[in-house]
Amino acid sequence: MAIEITKSEIYLKTLLDSMNSYAPISKETWDDFKQICRVYEIKKDEEIVSLGVKSESIFFVSKGIFRAYVLGGEDGEKDVVKNFFAEGRFPASMTSMLRDEVSNFCIQALEPSIVIKINFKGYRELLEKHEDLKWYHIQYIEKHWLLEREPQELSLLNQDAKERYLGFLAQYPGTIDRVALYHVASRIGVTPTQLSRIRKDLK
Repeated sequence: MAIEITKSEIYLKTLLDSMNSYAPISKETWDDFKQICRVYEIKKDEEIVSLGVKSESIFFVSKGIFRAYVLGGEDGEKDVVKNFFAEGRFPASMTSMLRDEVSNFCIQALEPSIVIKINFKGYRELLEKHEDLKWYHIQYIEKHWLLEREPQELSLLNQDAKERYLGFLAQYPGTIDRVALYHVASRIGVTPTQLSRIRKDLK
């Protein structure tokens, strides 16, 4: 069960610093934005987005790391990692919120974590009101949803397992030391045994 943190100024500052790294946020915009934010402690293995549940929030990772995964296999008995989200990233089920549908994937904490929960409806209203927030939104989408995602998807089609692993290390620096190797194997589309062989060959 998530626990709300009331003395949240230090964590909100990490959010503002992250947003400013994409586009400058004015004091007026930030004063409005803070009103739609709540800070929570998240336990390891706890889900912030659950399969089959409608999402209402975007999350900012102030501390910790999360994985997004879907259920695969013939009977849905296998989970497949889609992405990892460490400090400074914004995990969310955007399709669920934009379409008002249940989420078709889960987002789970892999460490004890601290997140800022951002009300999506309030965020959309602020996008209509503040031009600097719109520009931040565009910059974030271009970097993480377009420039990162396309090479990521192409690598699964065009690269061999070793190349995908090296690409993973470049895209997610430090993640290999924070998550289970079978999650990494799932993310790059190999078995844990194959991943062990690749790591051994690279030593």
